[in-house]
Amino acid sequence: MRLIEADRLVRLPDAISFDQAAAMMLQGMTAQVLIRQVYPVKAGDLILVHAAAGGTGLILSQWAAALGATVIGTVSTEAKAELAHANGCKHTILYSKQDFVAEVSRISGGEKLPVVSIPSARTPSYARSIV
Repeated sequence: MRLIEADRLVRLPDAISFDQAAAMMLQGMTAQVLIRQVYPVKAGDLILVHAAAGGTGLILSQWAAALGATVIGTVSTEAKAELAHANGCKHTILYSKQDFVAEVSRISGGEKLPVVSIPSARTPSYARSIV
């Protein structure tokens, strides 16, 4: 048996399983590290979030928008574009139909972005995002 102080616990609604809660906490911690430690996002920043309709992408988009950043999100479908837009992405790019590099350049006026969130270095967009 293990005792944990109550202020370190999170009450779970009945509709959320332990596995879901663990995944959400991990995604939230990942977002916190990226948005507060790797690059402290601030009001006025223009940032790019790949997989903006995924778990971590949604948290990043919401949080960055709440901080006053303008968020560009890449997604694969119209439905995901709507979800990303509803969760903080001012601009959404359907990478399956649009060249995301050209679209980011258009949105940013040709300026490089201070930070890009990429789910994995194996993501096809990785190499094109870091140039």
